[in-house]
Amino acid sequence: MLMNFLMDQLHFRYKRMSQCKVWLDNYTGQYYPGNLIQGKVILNFNSETKLRGIKVRIVCHEHTEWMGEESYYDSTRNKHETRMTQFRGDNDAFATELILHGGHSGTTSLPAGQHMYPFSIVLPTNLPGTYSCDEGNITYKLISIVDRPMAFDYQDELIFVVVAPIDLNLIGRSDLLEPTSYSNDKTICCWCCAQGPISLDVELPRKTLTPGETVNITARVSNMSNTNLEGVRFKLTQVM
Repeated sequence: MLMNFLMDQLHFRYKRMSQCKVWLDNYTGQYYPGNLIQGKVILNFNSETKLRGIKVRIVCHEHTEWMGEESYYDSTRNKHETRMTQFRGDNDAFATELILHGGHSGTTSLPAGQHMYPFSIVLPTNLPGTYSCDEGNITYKLISIVDRPMAFDYQDELIFVVVAPIDLNLIGRSDLLEPTSYSNDKTICCWCCAQGPISLDVELPRKTLTPGETVNITARVSNMSNTNLEGVRFKLTQVM
């Protein structure tokens, strides 16, 4: 019984999606803020279909969640306590909707067959870039909707990527654009067996870097010990 129900739901969902499909003209699915998004909504109806409207929607959704310490009052023990709890937040940073057909009061009908509705939407210039980590994400969805009266809507959606480069000229702190350096040394063995230190000096052109940028690292190694060095390597780590 449960398997039949699940198969019916799967078939119903597939049928709803096959009636309505959204496509992007840019097949890479990657855009920059301010870009023009062009695509089309394709409908396939086996019979005449009543509807209120056909629309396409773009949503930029922000989600975050993490475990943290929460303070609360324990009425049983008459004292303030702390406990671990999950914090989360959701926000639509941007949402816009374009009506492709209908959308007014009342209903209209489309005959059986295939119907195609092209669309163009310009993204705002101040959007955040697509992002994902363990603590949260920023996602962009393109959604097509066939609004049907007194029935489930036909709907399809796809996720696309927005790349939002950071303009370092707009950073308020000038010290983040200045060169930075790091030094460390290590002494081989200890006490009476100690050898001369091995020193490493590393310099970066500035403290702030952007995705896709080539990092020119200047490193100076001074080996005053009797031990040969096998090599020097660097690892770039992102700390959230």
